Amino acid sequence: MAKPIAQVLAEHPLPFSLRHSEEPDVFLDQYEAVESLEDYSRAGFYAEVGTGKTAMSTVWALGQDRDRNIVTMPPVLLLQWQRWLKSVGGCDDVLIYRGTPKQRKELPLGQHKWTLMTIGILKKDFARIKETFSKRSRCGIVDEATCVKNPGTGNHKAVAELFPYDPDNVSLALLTGTPLSKPDDTYGYCKLISPTVYRSKGQFDNIHVDKLDYFGKVTGWKNLDLMKSNLMLHSIRLLKAQVLKHLKHPNYILIPYELADEHIALYNQLAEEQLLELENGGKIDATSASKLYNALQQIVCNWDHFSGVDDARANAYDLIDYVMDEAGVMDPANSKLIIATYFKITSRAVLHYLQEFGAIGIYGEISAKQQEINSERFKNDPTARILVMQPASGGFGSDYQHVCSEVLFLEAPRLPIHFNQIVGRVYRDGQPFVPNVHVGIAQGTIQQALFADMLHSDELINKVQGSFKNLRDVVYGR
Repeated sequence: MAKPIAQVLAEHPLPFSLRHSEEPDVFLDQYEAVESLEDYSRAGFYAEVGTGKTAMSTVWALGQDRDRNIVTMPPVLLLQWQRWLKSVGGCDDVLIYRGTPKQRKELPLGQHKWTLMTIGILKKDFARIKETFSKRSRCGIVDEATCVKNPGTGNHKAVAELFPYDPDNVSLALLTGTPLSKPDDTYGYCKLISPTVYRSKGQFDNIHVDKLDYFGKVTGWKNLDLMKSNLMLHSIRLLKAQVLKHLKHPNYILIPYELADEHIALYNQLAEEQLLELENGGKIDATSASKLYNALQQIVCNWDHFSGVDDARANAYDLIDYVMDEAGVMDPANSKLIIATYFKITSRAVLHYLQEFGAIGIYGEISAKQQEINSERFKNDPTARILVMQPASGGFGSDYQHVCSEVLFLEAPRLPIHFNQIVGRVYRDGQPFVPNVHVGIAQGTIQQALFADMLHSDELINKVQGSFKNLRDVVYGR
């Protein structure tokens, strides 16, 4: 039987007190949220960034009182979780399970109360991890649980197998502030948190899919209220606007700009012909739909690459200069700057452009270890003024609110989850200023449609996951 929250907090004092709700009949806050879930062996902490998922899930896990606790997370969060646990009374028995295969083999896996690892390591060493923990009662926490929302992936299957539905011996918590990218993501969460709700994906589709197009893509949904109820079984939803009323809402600054005449001409040529002959003799082939979709996004910031002319400078770099000057980023007395990019080619080019300013990066071409180092540098090194970040690589969990209140989306955000996660690095508890979120939108390009589609998607998924306001209203100041 789970320990009540009052007992847990007496045995494991936190470095701060959990918040209580001002209006418990209207919304929960940290204390009430944990209390409402303490009797469930599986729980969803769908709390927006900065509202305290780490603290709540830790207290909940301690109440489950299992022999071992295993936490999976993105690599940039390993040190953050370790520091947090060591600040909690009686939780300093922590192992970070990582390193080379040889180094991991030498680690005393299973001998610590808390084991921290990435989802990638869980899959790589799954046989050893399962053998080590399967004979013990255990509690799992999946931080940034969007990585397990698809039941067909190895991530989901590994978590489901290591933490099967067994209320007497196994507990599991999923943590994410932005659970859904599309309504049918609901199914993956339900399979882990409340597995008896839907027998199969087929049953889920029968209940909730209303219309399909010619290609089998869902174009209409039904019974969204029921879908929302099922998603929230044994789960809580915390919204920043309700529980962090002292926070200053971000200032969203849309910056429409135009490409140079020759640049937009090249863009239109690529869109129409799907093939570019470069001056250096090479070719850009975008003759498939997916290649064209990606190429039209990449050409906006990478005119030089797509033209074959080394000194063809995209106006996106003028946008970077403008935001840097406007915010006074290089003055240590002012905010640092996060630049959000999607594509490796863009991240690489922006880092090269800003090398004289000591910019650092968190994106796919940088190793997980170096990403962790860069994240720590951005938080703690006054000379690290600019961070180039890809949303899927670094837009989860890290907290930069004490040093940064300026964000620039250089490439159009495609999914609400990516937009919210990047904004959430600076819009969270402890931010003393009004964050400025600059969104560059190149006119006459795919960026306009992508931004509009993201706002539409946000309105749809909020009917299931819930939100204080739709992004469209927030961004346009409604």
